[in-house]
Amino acid sequence: MKSATTFGLGLALALASVIGSAQQNYPSRPVRFILPFPPGGGTDTLGRAIGQKLGENLGQTVVLDNRPGAA
Repeated sequence: MKSATTFGLGLALALASVIGSAQQNYPSRPVRFILPFPPGGGTDTLGRAIGQKLGENLGQTVVLDNRPGAA
């Protein structure tokens, strides 16, 4: 009977740690927003405006990464 109690206690502790880690804010890292065009164009300006609003809505940092040719 003692082993069943110990097992139940161990299971409860394991579940509590899983539940505690599941309640972290999503996303936990900065969001990377890849713009497949060079900086300075119209799409870059639009992408930066979208990235700024996205960051405000998520409450997270949004990193804009211009990568020409990434399409």
